[in-house]
Amino acid sequence: MAATEDIEIENDDLFSFPPKEEFEGLSLLKIDSKAFIEAQQGFRNYFRTDRTEDQCQQLRNVIWIYRECFSNVPGKTDLVTHDIELVSDEPVLSKPCRTSPRQNEILRKEIQKMLAMKIIEVGYSDYTSPMVLVEAPTKEPRPCVDYRNLNKITKTKFYPLPNIEERIETVSSAKYITVLDLSKGYWQIPMSKNAQRLSAFVTYILLRKPFGLKNAP
Repeated sequence: MAATEDIEIENDDLFSFPPKEEFEGLSLLKIDSKAFIEAQQGFRNYFRTDRTEDQCQQLRNVIWIYRECFSNVPGKTDLVTHDIELVSDEPVLSKPCRTSPRQNEILRKEIQKMLAMKIIEVGYSDYTSPMVLVEAPTKEPRPCVDYRNLNKITKTKFYPLPNIEERIETVSSAKYITVLDLSKGYWQIPMSKNAQRLSAFVTYILLRKPFGLKNAP
């Protein structure tokens, strides 16, 4: 986040966006300035042109009032903690995958980012899964932990799903429908101490939920 303390803002200021250069100078605001500016740009790019200026201003007001919600850094929920239940007591022990010097450098940088965001920490576990680098032609390389062996002995959990038709009916009379994307949503869910131990990779312990675990949403 960009700062450590609040500043006083007059009520009138809540109803208009500040100029970009002025906004970037507000270093005391507890907001991620880059993410907020991206939100402004997204507003201009994607808001339908058939809306009135009054409707556009209403949306600007909402975005500005809730500016602290915009961030490229994942938050942390206190509503749920991910846990792992096993059907076998035999530990999962996997050797690291072989990688090239180029891949090693990418993984090193990504691990440093995860350490800085407190997604992982250095530690030891009697369970360990290998980290792999997933590369696709049109996407940035993405480090993932291969949890196939752990998933084989993980107890399957079942969750009831809401009726889709009822959900659609609930919003059928709405004037506005909002679609939001959580920044690095998986990393916003903390892991239980037990799950941290079971999901470890090499010499790192995961403090937040990673991709690839069985029973993950």
